Amino acid sequence: MRKKVCGSASDRAGFTLLELLTALTVVSVAVGVLVLLLGRVGELYREAELRAAASDLALSQVAAFLRAPSSFRWRQDGEDGRLVAAPVGEEPSPDGYAFQDMPESLSRAADFRWQAFARALENREDALELTVVVVWQDRGQTRSFALTSPLPAGHVMQSTGGGSHAG
Repeated sequence: MRKKVCGSASDRAGFTLLELLTALTVVSVAVGVLVLLLGRVGELYREAELRAAASDLALSQVAAFLRAPSSFRWRQDGEDGRLVAAPVGEEPSPDGYAFQDMPESLSRAADFRWQAFARALENREDALELTVVVVWQDRGQTRSFALTSPLPAGHVMQSTGGGSHAG
């Protein structure tokens, strides 16, 4: 009778323990990388949502300046001729003003505040450059979004008492 030195092909079918451990290691590294990527995608999505909200709020504030110019007063800021806006009835605030009638979903997401500045445009006496800056805190970091738009100089003249505008 003959002894088998090597097992037959049916005896050697399957994976060895080393092959299984190697495959599990590769799969776990891939899953770990995927989890990290999904976490980063979530952070980017949140940041994009807050930036889009800030953009909408800045646009609504520009519309408020155009719709109701008498709701704001302007004061000279320094020697560069820049004007700073403040809502009528509020004291100047270095960290900005709260938005009126902000949707609850946004007020829960972040504390959005705004500041507005105007400066004279070169060779244009009838218009100013209005910049509305929206600032908010996101995970301990200050974020901001700025929107610039032309503003008829008459809007500012009305709220400064008719004096000369910046420039």
